[in-house]
Amino acid sequence: MATLSPEYHVIKEDNPFNVTQADLVVGFLSKNDATTIERMAIKVSEGLIQDFPGLKTVLVLSDCHSEDNVVETFFQSPTESPKLAMVTPPDRALETQGLFNLFFLAERLQAKTIVVQNADTLTIKRTWLKRLIQPILDDIADFTNPLYSRNAIDSPVTNLMVYPMIRSLFGRRLRQPILTDWAFNERFLKTLLAYPDWPTCPGLMTPELLVKVLAITGGFRICQSIMTEGRHGLSNLSMDTPHIIKMFQQLARGIFEAMARFKANWVKVTRSKPTSVIGTNLKQGLFPARYQFNFKELHTEILDLLKDTESQWRDVLGVANDLRQYLLTTPLNDLDISAQKWGMFLFQCGGLYENLDSSGQDKLVAAITPVFLARFLTFQKNTLGLSATQVESQVEIAAVNLEKLKKEFLSQLSV
Repeated sequence: MATLSPEYHVIKEDNPFNVTQADLVVGFLSKNDATTIERMAIKVSEGLIQDFPGLKTVLVLSDCHSEDNVVETFFQSPTESPKLAMVTPPDRALETQGLFNLFFLAERLQAKTIVVQNADTLTIKRTWLKRLIQPILDDIADFTNPLYSRNAIDSPVTNLMVYPMIRSLFGRRLRQPILTDWAFNERFLKTLLAYPDWPTCPGLMTPELLVKVLAITGGFRICQSIMTEGRHGLSNLSMDTPHIIKMFQQLARGIFEAMARFKANWVKVTRSKPTSVIGTNLKQGLFPARYQFNFKELHTEILDLLKDTESQWRDVLGVANDLRQYLLTTPLNDLDISAQKWGMFLFQCGGLYENLDSSGQDKLVAAITPVFLARFLTFQKNTLGLSATQVESQVEIAAVNLEKLKKEFLSQLSV
C-alpha cells in the first residue's frame, strides 16, 4: 500500500471505461498539451494493439490542471485502448503531483508494468513503447530509460553537468538521465510510493531526476533502450540561451539536492559501472545538426550575468572570486573553463549548497550560471569541426575526469 500521506491523494478522476484492473498502465503527464495528446494516444494505442495484444492495458492522462481542452481531446482521440483521466486541482498543479496520481492509480489497478511519457512529445514512434516495455516484461530490468540519437551539443545541461555528475556521484553511466520517457515494474513502484521526501514545490528537485537516483541507489536493474530516432530537444537553428539557463538552474539545484539527500550513498561510491544497452546501434545519420552558434553574443551574456550576480558571488562564493575575475577579464579567444576546473567547482558548490538556507541556495545557483555558460562556450570552441562521434567522445572523457576529481573532493571532506 502507498505510504505517502493523504495530502497527496488529490485528484478528480474520469473513468468512463470503468477500468478496475490493468496489467499495463501507460501514463501521459500533461499541462496544456491539447495539440499533441491525440497523436500520442493514437501511436501508443497502435503499439499496444500490435505488440501486446494479450495484455490488459489502459491509457491514462495525468493532467496538471490544464487550461486548454487536453482532457476532451484525449477522450475523443480514435484509439482502441480504454482511457482514463486524472486532473489535479489548481493548488496541486505540479508535475510531481501528476506522477503521484499515476503511482497511486497503478497500485490500485495492480499493474505489473508502468510507462511514463510526456504528453508534449512531437516525434513519438509506435515502436518506442515496445522498446521501453519489453525489458520489463522479459524480467531483465526493473527500470528502462530511453537512449535517443542526440547530438552532444543538443543537450548542453545534460552533457556538461547532469550525466557526468550522476555518473561520478552514484556510479552508474545513465546517458540521458532527465527524460520523462521510462518504464518500470511493480517492485520499483513500491519504492517510489514509500519514498517520504518528494519535492512538493517547484525548483527543488525535478521528479525525473529523483526517480533515476532512487533507481540507482536502490540497486534496481536498469537498462537503456535504444529508441533510434531522436526525441525532440532544443532546436538546431539558434541557441535559446534563456531556455538553457532555466534548465541549468533547475537541474543544478536538483543535482545539489541529490548530493545532500543521498550523501550517505555517494560518498561510498568509488567508480562507475556501465548500464546495459538494449536494441540496435544508434545511426550516425540521425544526429541533428549542431547550433548556429554566436560566440560573441554568448560571451556578452556571460559578462552581463556576472555583473548582475555580483552580490550573490559576494554573499555565497567569496572564496571563488578569482574565478569571477578571470571570467570578467579574459578575452573571448582566451577564455577556457576546462572540464577539470568546472567539475571541481561543481563539487565545491554542492558542498556549499547543503549548508545554505533557501535564500542562500537561490543566490548560489544564480551565481554559478555564468560559469556554466562559460563552460558551454569553451566546449563549443573546443569541438568545432568534430563529428558527432568525436564530440560524444569528448563528453565521455570529461565524465571520466570528473570521477577522478570526485576522489580529490572527497579527500577534502570530513565524512
